[in-house]
Amino acid sequence: MFEFTLDALISFNKRTLVLFPNIDAGSKEMVRVMRKKGVEHHPNFRAVKHVPFEQFIQLVAHAGCMIGNSSCGVREAGAFGTPVINLGTRQTGRETGENVLHVRDADTENKIIHALQLQFGKRYPCSKIYGDGNSVPRIVKFLKSIGLSEPLQKKFCFPPVKESISQDIDHILETLSALAVDLGGTNLRIAIVSMKGEIIKKYAQPNPKTYEDRIELILKMCVEAASEAVTLNCRILGVGISTGGRVNPHEGVVLHSTKLIQEWSSVDLRTPLSDTLHLFFQCG
Repeated sequence: MFEFTLDALISFNKRTLVLFPNIDAGSKEMVRVMRKKGVEHHPNFRAVKHVPFEQFIQLVAHAGCMIGNSSCGVREAGAFGTPVINLGTRQTGRETGENVLHVRDADTENKIIHALQLQFGKRYPCSKIYGDGNSVPRIVKFLKSIGLSEPLQKKFCFPPVKESISQDIDHILETLSALAVDLGGTNLRIAIVSMKGEIIKKYAQPNPKTYEDRIELILKMCVEAASEAVTLNCRILGVGISTGGRVNPHEGVVLHSTKLIQEWSSVDLRTPLSDTLHLFFQCG
């Protein structure tokens, strides 16, 4: 991930301050990657091992973007409205402001470049999620309200994490799609179709002759297509099915079938598909 990040920053071609990693597990490997990429001698980069606190806060406040997995990006940067790209899963579960764009699966240089293009130079409203500067009087008020005559046992109490208002790069880059099911007299066809009408992938099987086998095959093919959609970076929003005969599109029921499709009258399609895929369903 670190190597992809450095490659993306080099390609992005902006003046960049790189902080050496803390002395944690894996830090030597990260330094090795920095030296392999020539970061310390690159004209756009300045690599430092320490920045005094006062200077660091000024840098955070005025940076075009902050990228990495530091807690500072989640906490302090939000107070200045500084755009942040949070890499990896280290901060998963922590509340983040709208200034944070998550790249949890930073598996390509292009994905990180896309995140940089979205975030660099933006300014966000200052976030008070992690404090508004009045912590001390609140702490003092709380301490005055409890009895300290007896020793207290330290306890951890974490409030429930609110639904995050930050964004995720994978969601931004996903293709919004639907599953299209075409039930003909001979074949059963399923496709992953984008919201622009582009067919991303097609599947086909002979149409079984009995109701039980047909329903089982439809569900099996839809589940497989929905699973493969993840690897194709598609988000499936719903399912549409086209079948011969008369249908009730609001109830998702085939009322009367054509002679080409046997055992296919008074068939409820919505219930098994919705229960299996947990998606919106439309029949026509």
